[in-house]
Amino acid sequence: MWAGITLLLAVPVWPGWVVALLPSLWINLPLISLLVRHEPLTAWGIDRPDTATTAGHLLLFFAVVMPVCLAALAGVGAIELAWDLAPTRLAATLAHQLL
Repeated sequence: MWAGITLLLAVPVWPGWVVALLPSLWINLPLISLLVRHEPLTAWGIDRPDTATTAGHLLLFFAVVMPVCLAALAGVGAIELAWDLAPTRLAATLAHQLL
């Protein structure tokens, strides 16, 4: 199945919206296989993480990893940090800088 999806990715005639979905299909093929066979996700070692652990990882990312990465990228000139602190634009500015 992976080989077939990879071959589909190589065909350049797909519409843009299909091209965007094919890599996701390739990546999610193991999950699709589990769901089709009605196997639990734990069969492949996938389990629901603890909420506190997930919150801690998100906090670590937004408080440490993201600012360090942005500073490093700005330091080498890969990005130019430009902040619009107007309340109506702050969320869009943060998302733009993150992306």
